[in-house]
Amino acid sequence: MQSELSEIRDTLALLNARIDQVAAVNSEEINQLQELIKKAGATWESAREDVKQKGQHVDSYVREHPWETAAIALGAGVVLAMLLSKQD
Repeated sequence: MQSELSEIRDTLALLNARIDQVAAVNSEEINQLQELIKKAGATWESAREDVKQKGQHVDSYVREHPWETAAIALGAGVVLAMLLSKQD
């Protein structure tokens, strides 16, 4: 009976040690995931601001040069139409 209790105590000690190891690994992984989420959020915000600035630049160019913009759009439409008509 004493040896069985000793064996159970040893098994419980091993389980507790393993639980501590798993908790440490999971904690580290959680920290890594949190860092990745922060980096992704920062990258998203940076890209969002960049796109916003470029969109404002395009908008101001179109407002300042409406005829040039219309000519560019017309030329792109003609080229696209020619390319699509050649596929048949």
